[in-house]
Amino acid sequence: MRAADTGAHKGGVITLDCVTSPRLVVECRRCTRKGDYRVSTMRQRFGERASLVDILRELSADCPRAQKVRRRIYSDMCEARWVDVAKSIG
Repeated sequence: MRAADTGAHKGGVITLDCVTSPRLVVECRRCTRKGDYRVSTMRQRFGERASLVDILRELSADCPRAQKVRRRIYSDMCEARWVDVAKSIG
């Protein structure tokens, strides 16, 4: 399957302009943090071509577990992820 067939752009990067759903949900598998975000608001804040990986990194930047990863402490690290993102791209 080619990147274009999955809604991804060159290099397989999924960007906001690939998202067809009006909302995206982020949750962490290690803690209770969860967020529900309007795609239109994220497009205004990050731009159409922003990658979902970069946006997730930005949204979880204040997570104490994510800060551990930046300090190369890999035990108990942040597991923030997009929920059902495959259903949200087209």
